[in-house]
Amino acid sequence: MKRSTKYGALLLLLAAPAAVWFSSWEIEEARYSPFSLEYQKRRSLVVFAGELPIYRGDWEPAVNDVLDYVTEAHFVNQLPSEDQRWDLVHRFKTGQEGGWKRPSRSLNTDLVVWSKRHPDIAPTFWQTGLKLVRSDEEQEVAAGYVLLGDLWEACETGADLRGHLELLEQVFHVKVLSEAHAHLPKPKKKPKSERPRQR
Repeated sequence: MKRSTKYGALLLLLAAPAAVWFSSWEIEEARYSPFSLEYQKRRSLVVFAGELPIYRGDWEPAVNDVLDYVTEAHFVNQLPSEDQRWDLVHRFKTGQEGGWKRPSRSLNTDLVVWSKRHPDIAPTFWQTGLKLVRSDEEQEVAAGYVLLGDLWEACETGADLRGHLELLEQVFHVKVLSEAHAHLPKPKKKPKSERPRQR
């Protein structure tokens, strides 16, 4: 073998690990089950654009303040099942921005503060939202995530929640208001103004 060929082979052997190193990424993923209200995470190490796995960890239980609160408050029942659906919450890849998925807005810790501040409507809010998210119909799942993730900030009263549910029915063509209506606090009647006294 010629000396130049030996040097070329040696350089290739030295360059290969470097190429793998600079083409590798660490990935962190989180997912949750709308049914059992479990939250899990895992880490992986992949290489190249095709994300060939060098290491892929197992899904492991993790803490989530919002799911823990909803469970402890007994807003909804946990429904463990071998065939339960898992929704991806985030997928972070080193060197890349973003990675948040649709359910992440529904697991904002500010929702715990909001729920404690609105004990009169929080149970109906969570029961309605999670019932939609647990559906097999994508239209209902989307409506549930919009309610839980986007509409809570503008929801201060039972009338607000009722209005949001009416909007969901119109936009997503789902039926939620009739069932939730019975659990929502009734609007307070405005006191009748006193008649002016006759002089």
